[in-house]
Amino acid sequence: MDSGTAVRNTFVVVAVLAAVRLVFNIVAQDSLVDEWVERNYQSIPEVVARDWAPDYVFLGGISFILGALIFGGAMLFQRGVRWAKWVAIGGCALLMVLNVAFAIQPAPIASKILGVVTAVIAAAAIVRAFMPTAAPSELQP
Repeated sequence: MDSGTAVRNTFVVVAVLAAVRLVFNIVAQDSLVDEWVERNYQSIPEVVARDWAPDYVFLGGISFILGALIFGGAMLFQRGVRWAKWVAIGGCALLMVLNVAFAIQPAPIASKILGVVTAVIAAAAIVRAFMPTAAPSELQP
């Protein structure tokens, strides 16, 4: 396996974790909102607090869209399209920020762990993409 394939695989893992975030947010929507309401708004009626809670499914959808962007960039980068690396890096950077936000907010521990793991692997993918040997074999001199 050449290093370009290894970079692509790291980007693909990040994209898969972004899809896992969407599924997790759909499945755990009620517990995410309950935790948010419990930690943030104890002095106001629960109905009002639930209206103010973040839309976790929407945020999971954003994560999925970024994952699709990363996946597409990784596949095109593997085929030798030079600008695709920057698309995947940009998607990883945005996904990393989103998952750090998931990790620091009041949420169940599973959400925090998924956020930290995704952010760390996205950071690793970005670092790996900047290594001199990261280009696929057809781009190397």
